[in-house]
Amino acid sequence: MMSKRTLILVALITLLALVLAGCSLGRESSSHVTPTPTKTVRPLFTSTFTPTATATPTNTPLPTETPLPPTETPLPPTETVAAPTEEPPTATPEPPTDTPQPSVPTNTPKPKATNTPAPPTNTPKPQVDYRVVEQRLMSKADNVAQNHMVLIRVEDAVGNALPDLVVWDANHPDQEAVTGSKPEPYHAEYLFWNYDGYQFEVKGANSEKTKVISTDVHKIPLEDLVSAGYCTDVAHCNPDDLVQHYCWYVTFRRTW
Repeated sequence: MMSKRTLILVALITLLALVLAGCSLGRESSSHVTPTPTKTVRPLFTSTFTPTATATPTNTPLPTETPLPPTETPLPPTETVAAPTEEPPTATPEPPTDTPQPSVPTNTPKPKATNTPAPPTNTPKPQVDYRVVEQRLMSKADNVAQNHMVLIRVEDAVGNALPDLVVWDANHPDQEAVTGSKPEPYHAEYLFWNYDGYQFEVKGANSEKTKVISTDVHKIPLEDLVSAGYCTDVAHCNPDDLVQHYCWYVTFRRTW
């Protein structure tokens, strides 16, 4: 049995020695290997025909691909938007068309009715029946005959003459003037038989009285003498210089 192991060991050693010897021979043979000759490339057949077109130069770098711009280029804004400014409204805003209905108050006390006096149905009667609407001295130019009388007219509210009315002075009851006894417009006449002062009224009616009327120049106001043309002004009007008789116009008008 020992001899068999010995034989195997010897065989392995021998095999190892052969391998090592082969590697050495390989190195020597590889160091003496002749290099393979390089083959010379034969030039291709070149044509003698010269093309008319210019040959494209060799080694010209090809253009690079320029990226295309985007197809949808945003347009610049056509209008510049200004900053909002507070401007006063140009027009008054219209009130809303739908007016909200006010809520109906509940339990609202009703105002008490006031006792408003009813307007009078009848127009109150004036305080007087006849008013004096004219009492003027006859002008110096008209009184050339130096009359000493009062020419009287009594008319209704619209100016129509009223006949059969008595005009008098209660302080001189013996004398009266009756309307309609003379032609219009002054259809009554009262004569002065003295230099007394008279205040005339319509007899039997609620009538106004005239101011004091007389044919005595000293009983006539200076303003009336100036208005009738007997004096130029009040300052230079001296009744003692005026010696003559005087005549008057008197008109009563009914108030209803």
